[in-house]
Amino acid sequence: TTGDTVYIEETVIDGSSETCPATFWGGETRDALLTGFTIQNGLGCVYGQGGGVYIEQSSPTLDHLIIQNNIATTSGGGVLVNIGSNPLLKNLIIRDNSFAMNGGGISVSSASADIENCKIYNNHSVEDYSLGGGISFSGSNGTISGSVISNNIAESGGGVSFYSSSPVVAETVIISNEAEYGGGLYSNNANPNIDHSVIVQNSAEHGGGIYGRINSDINIQNTTISDNFSTEGGGLYLRNNSTTWVERTIFWNDSPQEIFLHPSEGATQLSVSYSDIGGGEEGIVTNNNGYVYWFGGNINSDPLFCDPESGNYFVAANSPCQILSSDIGALGVGCDALWEFALYGPELSDASGNGIWEPGENLSVSVTMCNEGTMDHTFYPGVTLSEIFPNPDITINNSEFWWYGMYSGQCEEAGFILNAGGSIPPGTEVVLLAEATALNCENNPEFCMNDTSVEFLIQIGTSFDETTVEVQYSQNWNLIGLPVITNDSGYESIFEGAVSGTLYSFDSGYTAETELVPGTGYWIRLESDEQVNFTGGPIQELILQLSEGWNLISGISVSVPVENIIDPQGIIIEGTIYQFNGGYAPSDVIEPGRAYWVRSIVEGEIIVQILY
Repeated sequence: TTGDTVYIEETVIDGSSETCPATFWGGETRDALLTGFTIQNGLGCVYGQGGGVYIEQSSPTLDHLIIQNNIATTSGGGVLVNIGSNPLLKNLIIRDNSFAMNGGGISVSSASADIENCKIYNNHSVEDYSLGGGISFSGSNGTISGSVISNNIAESGGGVSFYSSSPVVAETVIISNEAEYGGGLYSNNANPNIDHSVIVQNSAEHGGGIYGRINSDINIQNTTISDNFSTEGGGLYLRNNSTTWVERTIFWNDSPQEIFLHPSEGATQLSVSYSDIGGGEEGIVTNNNGYVYWFGGNINSDPLFCDPESGNYFVAANSPCQILSSDIGALGVGCDALWEFALYGPELSDASGNGIWEPGENLSVSVTMCNEGTMDHTFYPGVTLSEIFPNPDITINNSEFWWYGMYSGQCEEAGFILNAGGSIPPGTEVVLLAEATALNCENNPEFCMNDTSVEFLIQIGTSFDETTVEVQYSQNWNLIGLPVITNDSGYESIFEGAVSGTLYSFDSGYTAETELVPGTGYWIRLESDEQVNFTGGPIQELILQLSEGWNLISGISVSVPVENIIDPQGIIIEGTIYQFNGGYAPSDVIEPGRAYWVRSIVEGEIIVQILY
């Protein structure tokens, strides 16, 4: 090979299912380089070991290789590192190899190895007593760094297995592996040091994330262990006189518990400091057969992962792992603050009390702000009120309202006073925007709240009392919208005959929802015909953001002809507004309480409003 890694998939060493394609046993040093090949279809060289590459008494460098579809009838489905060796294995893809005993991807036996920046996945063994679906260390030392170990299977250690070894695991992701014992990592009489790594979404019968046994001494620091599953010890399972030190580490949402100590076979020891442990100290199941040393700096708070369902275990800017006890976990801040605040209202009250804001009169506006998340907000949360289209005849006397802090679950009311000038014409529209924020937010972004706002319209000289919109819906599927402002927008409260779990919005794909938002269109399925009376504040204008392609929208509290939709950018494709009533048909009017498909040529905004 020329060493050009561009041609890896085209430059193939094929064992033809008869022998191992590559061997090193002549005392090679790390100056000996194998790079730029695909090594495949090998069968173990020596006693069925080393399906793809066999290394003994040698220390070569393997760089930029694909090692795939090899078989070891004993150990090392992809690579076997045997007695007296110390190779460097870097930038390797090791996949789809099978084995019977140790190390589906890599087996290191009575040797040492440094494994850097490798992707090791889909290696497996269905044999009893198999160890290390991804990597196995036996009587060995070395490092695993910057690697991803995923979707591997073995009886013990779906991701990695350590037996009588002292390896270092650093900046490595161990995800979605399976085993009977230790879905992510298995330690037997071993002393692994795990640092700045992510062990998530693994499963096992015992020890979904980590399983430690027989005098293992496991050190875990700055690591994230989450969303692992087992019948016992979702995050960590300890037994047989094992000891584990946990520092600046997250254990969160592992099922059925974060940490489990075996009820017999020698007491275990667990030391925890400056860590985020789901359920706290009380959540550790000791079975009266172990010692838990709970040192300072520990918390029990949602770490606020950015997007764990997609494998993103960075934390939000307002994570307690950064604010309450900094530098807990593996990855640090990776997204904006994830405060769960909500605004409700507004409640309006004019000075005369007749429900009409007259020229020259003051108007009281009340907005309720609630902290609906799990974190207390400790830095001046508040509400600001502004005009979207400023009018010199309208004055907001106090446009900001602050609190010292707001506990989780706390709600507070912000009050504002507005004045309409005496010369302002009746019928003038005042569009107001209430936003949740924090004082000096730009200097303290971890306390900012994103996209938490309420927009509402008031007309001078027009009643702002509640209105009721009656809409008749049919059995089965309907396109619906919310035509009023209400504090109770849950679909199960509004639709008595809704089939549970059938409310869907659309944004390049369907998303299940539980609450309705004005302007958004939804599918819902009803068990029978139903008349719904929507009661709440009237909606007189909506500014709708459209994406390129198809959008599902709804309208305001009254009917609006399609020809009256304001489309300043000309983005709506003519003739593409459709209603649904058992079948699709073009529509020439946007009715309240119903939703419509509309197609846009580009991203942009349209306005649905009452025209006078």
